[in-house]
Amino acid sequence: MADPEALGADDGVERLKAILAGWRSFLVDLSGRNRLLNFRHTKAATLEIVSP
Repeated sequence: MADPEALGADDGVERLKAILAGWRSFLVDLSGRNRLLNFRHTKAATLEIVSP
């Protein structure tokens, strides 16, 4: 069986790690555009539910 490092598999692993890191940063949006993290209650646009 061939040695994975001799075939350049290490470069592929590093590339895969970079791609996954990019996806992770894209999916977890911590900026001001994320409405779930930057929620503001306004009387005109939101409804508060006080009991089930």
